[in-house]
Amino acid sequence: MKENKKVAVFIDAENISARFADKIFAEASTYGDVIIRRVYADWSSPNVQAWKDVVNKHSLLAEQQFSAVKGKNSGDISLIINAMIVLFERDIDVFCLASSDSDFTRLVQVLREREKAVVGLGLKQTAQAFVNAFSEFIYLDSDPLKDRQTQERTNSKPTVIDLPEDRLNALKEVIDKLIEEDGWALFARIATELKNKFSDFVPRNYNCRSLKEFMIKAKPLLSSYEIQTDSDGTTMFLIPAPVCECVKVKTEQEVIKNEKTLDSKRRMAKTKQPTKMPVKKVLNKGSITSESKGAKSTQKKRGNPKKHTKKQGE
Repeated sequence: MKENKKVAVFIDAENISARFADKIFAEASTYGDVIIRRVYADWSSPNVQAWKDVVNKHSLLAEQQFSAVKGKNSGDISLIINAMIVLFERDIDVFCLASSDSDFTRLVQVLREREKAVVGLGLKQTAQAFVNAFSEFIYLDSDPLKDRQTQERTNSKPTVIDLPEDRLNALKEVIDKLIEEDGWALFARIATELKNKFSDFVPRNYNCRSLKEFMIKAKPLLSSYEIQTDSDGTTMFLIPAPVCECVKVKTEQEVIKNEKTLDSKRRMAKTKQPTKMPVKKVLNKGSITSESKGAKSTQKKRGNPKKHTKKQGE
């Protein structure tokens, strides 16, 4: 039986909208049993009134911290202190922090140094340095269910995933590395390798409910690979795509054609003799061509055969 891990959820209500409350706890519950649920804010502020309606729904412990300075989040320090107390006094496996505030970066680093899994939940506008501090980061403003419903309503094919160039290059590097090592690239190992590089590499962040759906949507970007399924019917992996037979045939025909062309050119070069074209010079009236001049001069050199015969007779 799979071990049920203990999860603690800390929410910065002054930084995250209450409309994400359902998703926060839906995501947190996938990691194990959520035994600590706390939300921090100055509850006298009108900006967090919407959270009051969801506190009871999700059985949250609302921590009050009055703001000493106007415009400054008051619950940050309170959240950090409570998280450290829980770290040392409770046996928690996974810490979930719902915030896009990079002021919590050092807290995340300390929790990970204590070998705890730390999951971040925030918005896409979150600073990348803060995102990279987490074991895993989930964007709350990604909605795979809404994306799927839109496709079903319009009866359209799954859209190709919009991967940044650095992520696409990293994906190809991981696939090539795994294929070189094992001869194939298992989906599960691809996910592990990429998550080690990018903490926000989570299929749900790309509006995909599973890794399989992510890889299928990313396939048009990976034309040099082919998706295969193992004999067990569940294990999926990538292998290099075979070269199309028609391409092979075309290539062979082109090679043969080129060789024949080269051979014919070589034969022509051997048999072809250089020819001198007569050069015609235009002179005054009665002039003759260089060719006729050449013929006359030849006759003079050889002499007149008739005159030569007469001399012998004498």
